[in-house]
Order: sequence, then structure tokens, then C-alpha cells
Amino acid sequence: ENKFFIQRKLEIKNIKAVNDKRKITRVTFAVFNSGNLNAQISGNLELLDKYGQLLGSLPVSGRLLGAGSSQKFNLNFNKNLAPGSYTVVINIKADNRSYSRDSVFTVR
Repeated sequence: ENKFFIQRKLEIKNIKAVNDKRKITRVTFAVFNSGNLNAQISGNLELLDKYGQLLGSLPVSGRLLGAGSSQKFNLNFNKNLAPGSYTVVINIKADNRSYSRDSVFTVR
């Protein structure tokens, strides 16, 4: 008996926020598709302050992510920030399934 599972499994990894002179300039991250189906992905990136208030949002453009592959995203985000802690949230959708990951960073 041959059991073959068709699945789409996405992971968001390696979130990095680059900040310079109290300004977040770029956010990079990667989406991995470890399943065996292609995935049409889209979504958004959100920047939150330490209280969870939304400071800004950028779209993650729709892309086809092949089975067993990954895609690196590099989004320019030109936002002045006061010193403190901030959270970047990556929200991805593929075929009516949602994936989310966040990362905290500090501006000095």
C-alpha cells in the first residue's frame, strides 16, 4: 500500500530588522515551503510598538513558492523610531491558510 500525503507546509524564518540612526530601514525574512505542493503566497508585514500599537504596514507581494523551495524577502521600511523595543510581525496567506511569525528588536 502506497501512502502519499499531499501537503503544503510553510515556515517564516530569519526575520531581521535593520535599523540605523533611529530609523528602521529594511526588514528581511524568508518563507520556506517544505511541503510537496506549490503555494501562491501573499500577506503583509506589520511594525508594532511595545504596547502593540500598529505603527506601519507593508504588503508582501504575491509570489509562487515552489514545493521544497524558499524565497527571501527584502522590504524597505523607512520609519523614524524613538529608542525602545519594537515587534515586526510577518503574516502570510496561502490557499486560505494563514501563517504568522514575529520578532522583537531594539532601537537604541
